[in-house]
Amino acid sequence: MAENTTAVSCDELVKEFSKGALVWYNFKSDCNILYLYNDKEDAAVKELLQQKGTVTLCSCIKLAEAKLEKNRYDYIVGIDIIEECQKPVELLKACHKMLKSSGRIVLGTENRYAIKYICGDRDPYTNHNFDGIENYRRMTAADRKDIGGRCYSMAELKAMLEEAGFHNDKFYSVMPSLEEAQLVYAQEYTPVEELAMRYFPLYNYPDSVFLEEQYLYTDLIKNGMFHKMANAYIIECSLDGTHDETLHATISLDRGNDNALVTSICEHDGVKNVYKKAVYPEGIEKLDIMQDNQDNLRSRGINVVESHVDGDVFIMPFVDAPIAMNELKEIAKRDLDEYLAAMDVMYELILNSSEHTDVISDKDKNSADGRDLGPILSKGYIDMMPLNCFYDKGQKNPKDRFIYYDQEFYWENCPAKAVMYRAITIIYDGTDKEFERIIPKEKLFERYGLNECSDMWIRMSSRFTEVLRNQKELRPYYEKKRTDGRILYTNREKVNYSTKEYQRIFIDIFDGFNIEEAGKEKKLILFGSGRFTERFLFQFGNDCPIYSIIDNNSSKWGTLMNGVPINSPDILYDIPEKERHIIICIKGYSGVVSQLKSMGIEDYHIYDPGNDYPNKRRQ
Repeated sequence: MAENTTAVSCDELVKEFSKGALVWYNFKSDCNILYLYNDKEDAAVKELLQQKGTVTLCSCIKLAEAKLEKNRYDYIVGIDIIEECQKPVELLKACHKMLKSSGRIVLGTENRYAIKYICGDRDPYTNHNFDGIENYRRMTAADRKDIGGRCYSMAELKAMLEEAGFHNDKFYSVMPSLEEAQLVYAQEYTPVEELAMRYFPLYNYPDSVFLEEQYLYTDLIKNGMFHKMANAYIIECSLDGTHDETLHATISLDRGNDNALVTSICEHDGVKNVYKKAVYPEGIEKLDIMQDNQDNLRSRGINVVESHVDGDVFIMPFVDAPIAMNELKEIAKRDLDEYLAAMDVMYELILNSSEHTDVISDKDKNSADGRDLGPILSKGYIDMMPLNCFYDKGQKNPKDRFIYYDQEFYWENCPAKAVMYRAITIIYDGTDKEFERIIPKEKLFERYGLNECSDMWIRMSSRFTEVLRNQKELRPYYEKKRTDGRILYTNREKVNYSTKEYQRIFIDIFDGFNIEEAGKEKKLILFGSGRFTERFLFQFGNDCPIYSIIDNNSSKWGTLMNGVPINSPDILYDIPEKERHIIICIKGYSGVVSQLKSMGIEDYHIYDPGNDYPNKRRQ
């Protein structure tokens, strides 16, 4: 049900991404728009604006000589024009004169205090880390002339607008960037869900990033720093004091023409509603399908948010209740039995969401290979997840506490366990370690009999996301824009050490160890018996005779790993310092370093799979 009917290429998808910065915005009908650009207009943005009204195009450089009519435009739109303008205040003053008395200027700007720059992304204009954060203080006057622009902070942007006569502004925080806007939040609104679940950062230079941005937002929100450190802004300034009514928008242009939607929360006269619009004509029928899905679930006794389709817009009221995913975690912290009872109810709702059938596709039958798939749903609503569900603990009937929404898709002849598996993994795909310690997800897999065919559930869920999000087609783009976990890990370790220390501990891990004389002069000992050790053994096991693996887990002592004995760290006391060569093969190595120092051992090395060691085998 998530398939795109038309084949699409990476380039075709990516060229549409720039629409995301504005596609959510509610332009008045039959309006006059002045589209300002730098060197060249963006074809996708131009196309979008032409669908909204009559568009005049002008480069910022030629604005003065263009002699455009004053008091003419309902909107003046520009992306990155403030950053690349030598005299931004003068540009803003000129725009002020060209707006009607009811007009608005809508600007897309970068934020020099963006969290992505804190995480290590380079400045888009200088190609250096932290230049914007330092307000470009290290740059000479000559340097400033050579770069194409600079970023500003929210305070600096507000000051410019005020000086130019724009006294009524509204800032919208944009994630991950203006080029690929996916999430937009008005300044008076902050996310209510955990962004680590649904946000995948994109960068100018991902190979310099050393922090996992998506896991920082929960604390930024709690400390009131979310908007100040937004990656970018859409700024709306009006002359009459009115503003767009959007509080939050989710944009999914990566889903292609058939499935791309804009979901907006808007507030009018104190009443909030949620609106879903198809970005392209091909997607309008999806709104009717979604309404049919909601109606079908309601007829099965499933509590769903009231909704209706009005023309080309899907509308439902804003529900002021916690997302089920968040509430379930809080319930688990208060009362584990209550949490398990709620999870039982959720599985019962999934089982009741459709008629059951004996029909199984040949593909699923072959994959199962005789294993029990459990109940098969005629229609498996794969988005019956606690992320697409509110939880109203005030409802007396436990089944009514789950209030579902956004049920866009279903799979025909779908195992109910596939839906439940996806629901559980969503709950646990976050940053709440306290919750995970209370009850690991493996306990729930066991409770609902999900382990036997877990390979199928993983594959089915991954396939759904891959197709819906065009991940295969967009892979070349994401490889350039997303971080590699191994590189990020290496970058972070470099920050913790001086250049000399890092070289000794992480790079020269075989320094002083003669492979040909191994076992005679020095004994190679690996600390840890997990994934990092597995990688080390794969890369070097054939070339480096290993005396022993040591681990703090006593249940592993006396066993073998790839033919190498695993022992207690206490064996280090029996080996003279000059005869031992220790390499730590653990990602979270800090505890082991402290342990070795407490044993009087200061000479050790740390293996980092991301480093390009000489003579290692490639995976």
